[in-house]
Parts: sequence; structure tokens; C-alpha cells
Amino acid sequence: MPHINMGQYRERSASVPKRLMYFLTLLIESLKNDINFPRFLMIDTPNKEGIDKDNLIKNIALLTEADKYNYENKCPFQIILTTGIDTYPEDYKKFVFFKLEGEKYLLQENILEEKC
Repeated sequence: MPHINMGQYRERSASVPKRLMYFLTLLIESLKNDINFPRFLMIDTPNKEGIDKDNLIKNIALLTEADKYNYENKCPFQIILTTGIDTYPEDYKKFVFFKLEGEKYLLQENILEEKC
């Protein structure tokens, strides 16, 4: 077993950039040409596949390439990225609109008061 990433080897981590670039390419092609693609990407927790943080951030930074093909904002598109805390390029900090930190969870216990 190779010793990389501080002794953790995850073969699937190599597929993260491949998948990311594949879908980014489809998005860019849909912006450049009239192809059947929804102009919407939702990338859910790419870091769970074992890719190291530095490489993940470099790959995520490539998402800004789509802006280069959105000539005069004629083709609106959206990219939603869910990832770990501070696992994104520093330039993206202005786009973060929701963080789960500390005791803040998506699911909350619903405590109903009994009414008599």
C-alpha cells in the first residue's frame, strides 16, 4: 500500500478531479453552444472521497472558468457547492451563505409543547 496523504491511501480520491472537470466541461459547453445541459451544477461534499484539501481547493478554483464563457451574462448558470469548513478557495469566501459550525445542525430536534 503506498504511503501518501499521511499514510491514508484512497483510490477513489483520483476520481474527484475527473468528475469535477467532466461536469464543468459540460457546463462550459452549454454556455458556449446550445446543448442540452441544465446550466446547473450541484457538487455535494467532494472532500469525502479522500482528496487532500490543497488539491481539492485547486480543483474547486477552476469552477470560475465558467464565468469566462458567460458572455455579457446571456446564459445564467448556477453552481452550488457543499464542502467542509474552509475547504474552498479564499476568493470564494464572499459566496458562502450558510455554515454549520458548533451546535448548528441542519436537522434540529423539534420539541412540541403539550397543550391541554
